[in-house]
Amino acid sequence: MIFKNKKTSKKYVIVDYHAIDATNIREGTPVVIYRAIGSRQPVFVRDKDEFHEKFEILSERESEMLDFAERSNKNGETPQDGLA
Repeated sequence: MIFKNKKTSKKYVIVDYHAIDATNIREGTPVVIYRAIGSRQPVFVRDKDEFHEKFEILSERESEMLDFAERSNKNGETPQDGLA
């Protein structure tokens, strides 16, 4: 699934949805680890509740196209090649 930041419209993919914050004051807080589409670094961490406030799920079609584009960049295909 691909998520869009409601404020910036940038696209992100979740790296880990079941992570737990281990810092002293926030220990046990559920967090989401995510990264920008097309990039392995950096990764970001946000409280799970805050993540769902600030991000929205893209439609299945939009997600498929972006996912395909990210995988295809290495071998020169275009999103249209795999979704015709």
